[in-house]
Formats: sequence, structure tokens, C-alpha cells
Amino acid sequence: MRGAERKLFGSVGAAIVFFPAVCLAAPDGAADGGGGYLSGYTTTNPVPTAVSWWSTLAYLFSLLLVFAVVVVLAYWATRLVGGHISAGMPESSKVLEQLAVSPKHSVCVVEMAGRVFVIGLSDHNVNLLAEITDTEEVERLRRQALARSLDGGAFGRQFGSLASLVQKMPPFRR
Repeated sequence: MRGAERKLFGSVGAAIVFFPAVCLAAPDGAADGGGGYLSGYTTTNPVPTAVSWWSTLAYLFSLLLVFAVVVVLAYWATRLVGGHISAGMPESSKVLEQLAVSPKHSVCVVEMAGRVFVIGLSDHNVNLLAEITDTEEVERLRRQALARSLDGGAFGRQFGSLASLVQKMPPFRR
């Protein structure tokens, strides 16, 4: 071993040996029966005071307030990010459907310049799978995409599922 390594191992070894002894040493007055940090307390039966109830309510209120702020920020962020992602696409281009086949592969139905294509996406390739020419099918896909965009997107679906879960829970008081 070199000199620097010996000094490092010696310092670490000394810290391992002396650190518990320093941390576990009795504080002043504790060794002679002084009582330590609890010596100033005279009551042995702690009873919550009115101040402690107010502090508990203030804590719960602040917790709910922080949760509400997080929900609002999440909604704002999804609207902001969703707007920026779609802002780069031309008005005549839309993703009508998307299906994740695996974590890195998906199949999408896209509309570009009035034509509807089914494409396969992977990390390295974009493949044209088919073109949908049936006008009834194209209109159905457009209606579905419009209905999905009006329901609030992913955040709206998640918040809606949370709301339905809350409605299914039994009430605490009747």
C-alpha cells in the first residue's frame, strides 16, 4: 500500500472506532442521575392541549392545500406540454389513434393532408403499414379523436377515475 492509502484507511479505521464512543457518551449530568434532557418535566401523564389540536388541524389543512397545488400544477403542466407538442405539427396533421405494442414499438393512425395512414413506429424506423381510404371509417376515427380531445386528455381520464373511485367508497358518517 502507498502512503496516501494508508492514511486514508487509518483515518477511516479511527473514525469507525471512535465515532460510536463519542456518540454514545453520556451527556453532562446524566451519569450522576440528573435525568438528562427530560429532567425538567414534572408531569408524567401527557394530555393534549387545545393548542395541539389547532396545530394538528393546521397541519392537515396545509397538507390538503399542498395536494391541491400539486393537482393544479399537474393539470397546468399537461396542458402546457400538450400544447407545445402539438404546436410543432401542422394544422392538417393529427394522431387519431395510438396503440403501444411494446415499450419501444407502437402503431399509430395519423391524418396528414386529408389522408389517413396506419404507421408502425419503433426506435429506429417509421413504416407505412396501410392507408385507410374508406370514408365512413375515416369519419369514425375523426369523431373518436375529437371526443377524446374534448374529455380533457390523459389528465381528465386520471382525474375522472379518481372521482369515480371516491364515489364508490363508503361514506364515513351517515
